[in-house]
Amino acid sequence: MIYARFKDKKDIEKLGVTPLSDNIRSDQYFYEILVFTGRRSNAGTKSKIQFILSGTNDETNVRTFSDAYRKIFQRGGIDAFIMGVPKSLGLLNYIRIWHDNSGKGSSASWYLKYIIIERIIPVASEIEKRKFSHVLSKKAYHSISDNHLWFSIFSRPASNKFTRVQRCTCCFVLLFTSMLLNIMYYDLSTEAKSSKKTHGSILSIGPLHITPEQIGIGIMVELLSLIPSLLIVQFFRRIRTRQQISAIYKTLYTIKPFLQISTKNVTSTKKKRIIITFPCSALFFAYCIRTSHEDEEANEYIDDNGIDLNNNEDYLHSIEYDSLYNFQSRKPVNRLNENELANARQYRLKEIQMWSIIREFFIYLTFLTLICIIAYSNRDYNSFLQVHHLRKYFLNSRQINYDYTKISTINEYWKWLENSFVSNLRAQQWYNDDTLRNLNGYINDKSNRTIGWSIMRQLRVKTNLCSDQRIISKSFKYTTSDKLDTYIYIGQHETYSGGGYIYEFRGRLLDLKSNLSKLHQLEWIDDKTRAIFIQLTLYNPNVQLFTSATFVEFLSTSSISPTVRFEPLNFYVFTSVLQLVCTILYIIFIIYFIIIEIRLLFQLKLNYFCQFRSLIELGIIVCSLRNVVVYLWRFQECKRISRLFKETNGYVYINLEFAVYANDLLTFFLSFCCFFGTIKFIHLFRFNRRLSLFTETLRYARRELISFSIMFSIVFMSFLSLFYLLFVSRISSCSSLLSSAQMLCEMTLMKFDTSELIGADVVIGPLCFSIFILLVVFVCLSMFISIINDSFRYARENQIQDQDILSFMLNNLLHWIGIKMSSRSQIAEEQDSRMRSQYFDPIENFPDRIDQLLEVITRLYINQKADLLRLQKAGV
Repeated sequence: MIYARFKDKKDIEKLGVTPLSDNIRSDQYFYEILVFTGRRSNAGTKSKIQFILSGTNDETNVRTFSDAYRKIFQRGGIDAFIMGVPKSLGLLNYIRIWHDNSGKGSSASWYLKYIIIERIIPVASEIEKRKFSHVLSKKAYHSISDNHLWFSIFSRPASNKFTRVQRCTCCFVLLFTSMLLNIMYYDLSTEAKSSKKTHGSILSIGPLHITPEQIGIGIMVELLSLIPSLLIVQFFRRIRTRQQISAIYKTLYTIKPFLQISTKNVTSTKKKRIIITFPCSALFFAYCIRTSHEDEEANEYIDDNGIDLNNNEDYLHSIEYDSLYNFQSRKPVNRLNENELANARQYRLKEIQMWSIIREFFIYLTFLTLICIIAYSNRDYNSFLQVHHLRKYFLNSRQINYDYTKISTINEYWKWLENSFVSNLRAQQWYNDDTLRNLNGYINDKSNRTIGWSIMRQLRVKTNLCSDQRIISKSFKYTTSDKLDTYIYIGQHETYSGGGYIYEFRGRLLDLKSNLSKLHQLEWIDDKTRAIFIQLTLYNPNVQLFTSATFVEFLSTSSISPTVRFEPLNFYVFTSVLQLVCTILYIIFIIYFIIIEIRLLFQLKLNYFCQFRSLIELGIIVCSLRNVVVYLWRFQECKRISRLFKETNGYVYINLEFAVYANDLLTFFLSFCCFFGTIKFIHLFRFNRRLSLFTETLRYARRELISFSIMFSIVFMSFLSLFYLLFVSRISSCSSLLSSAQMLCEMTLMKFDTSELIGADVVIGPLCFSIFILLVVFVCLSMFISIINDSFRYARENQIQDQDILSFMLNNLLHWIGIKMSSRSQIAEEQDSRMRSQYFDPIENFPDRIDQLLEVITRLYINQKADLLRLQKAGV
């Protein structure tokens, strides 16, 4: 309300028609000129605006727009002027308009709506006025700035009678009425939401749950609150201002003697209307929304429903009211010369470039901040502590007899399973033998609860059928992955399917130990076993973390290779208001970047894909879109798990393996978004000398690096095949192609221990190592460094001179802070330096001119000689 009252007073200052300062008393024809300033950022100006209006009969001198009592040409403003001329201009042809660039900073330039400065502007035809783009933009602007109740508080036209305070009052009436009706129906909506009958028909959109009763209540509330609001809005729109007698009103009636209207009659009529209307208005409205009366004089000249340029000439008789006339100034018009105009234009272009860089920097910094907030909120800082605790708790690395990482035989595995793992799987008595309370389902650390139950899954080589063994008969029946809700597991040695023979860790601790002993006696794990999976799902309510644990043993060669994997999950992401707002802003930024890149793609076409910046932007957009898809995928999986747990109260096997895969993909794409976003900062800091040299060096060395990469890949692949085939059975680092490639990279960095190669083969090992060091390290790396050095030298010699904008930004920053203040002498020196930079010494250009003269003389001599030979051949 305070803002609306303040802006209403500012709007009143904008009203009225201003006579031009260069009008003279003898002018007989008057034109009303309305100047519309655009609504773009920095559209207003404080520069001096001058123009020449031309018609079929005559044209004006250089006229100046000015107003000593108010600010004109502000952003989105409509300024009205009265121009007097000695005779009719006839049909208007064009107007030439310009400014002297005397404003400071962003107030130097001016955006005149739909018109270009210093260009000939013809009068718009009727066809152009009816053009769809013009009508659409005009209607859209009018609908938002005037018809829309909420937006019009900030963009109301100054000439409209419906003030900002009145609009703000209507908004408060609508808001408070809706709040009152929602309070009245609050109990009904909560009862409908909590009732079991309508629970199945609830519409769920993410964390929001809407019932049909709530939708009906919302419709009724809107209808009941909309009708009185519309009535109040129409009342304010149709209200009339009180009639007052102004000086212009009196003057106009003194011009026409045949209209004899007494001011007393007008005053008496006014009194009658006040007696009737004042009590009614006082009952409906308080002092804060009274109608202002300062704009009656201006409303006599400006129509509220439509404002258009007046192209007709009106002859005004001589009147005694002399406020429209002033003596014309005899001072010559002070226009900028060519050099001053070029310097001003160059300075303004630097300012525009500076603000563009600052705007781009802060926009992208905001976007990168949003990415980091979303990415880091997806990872909990307690994850490492949770995994570290579970590894120590289940693996028993400190106990020699039950160390999971040191298991090498099947008997050792059964020993760990029966004595260590099962004991940790159930909560037992406290250290002082106190009984447990409310710890049903917890493991022995009393902090993590098991979700559902744990299973042990075995994969075997197919042989004959097994016999049924009573209580543990399920452990000898094959179960498919569809029934188990398990998926493919990619291990260190093989890729394993989701099915297998299952044993469920269900029941009391004594029953579990008895069943495991029975399985041990029956040799449930034997030489036909290829993998053992122990899968359990834990939840720690203290840190709100779910953990999927998988213990894997590979027995492909009758030996055991134990591995373990703990995957912490946080299902309670994007639950706070900050995370939700960041997510919405992140999606808006992505849509904005997509629109920009589509425009660039249509402009550059195939050249778009040749730019490094474009590839980075594509990486950000693609990863961001996949983030949205994977997040929805993970959300649906978490919702399914929650529904399953709620329906079964946790008495069912719940596997988080699929949710883990989705979470890994989401983390993968979020990580690449952060990576690409950070890399893009190299482009934003392109005006830094060091980073500019870095990017230019890579750009100049691009072709050479591509050729070198092809050659280096061939050499590297040849050595990879050599080391893998020679030492695959002798060195653990060469057990796979990936391990061999890792070993070669370590050798390239000279971080490799050659004792393994010497131990594998005394002759071949050192020989292969020496050849690799000679070709890759001494030859290939030297070539790579030479390419970089040559490109760096060339980039330094041909460095782009974009550092001026950086010094320009620093100087402006120092001026804004107040550290550096420019005196008049410094300003004059800067102007002289700019003038000297544009001055060319004729003596310096003298040799070039002589060369051009000699070239012309030589060409003339050759042409004359050729013509003479042609005439001699013709016999002339």
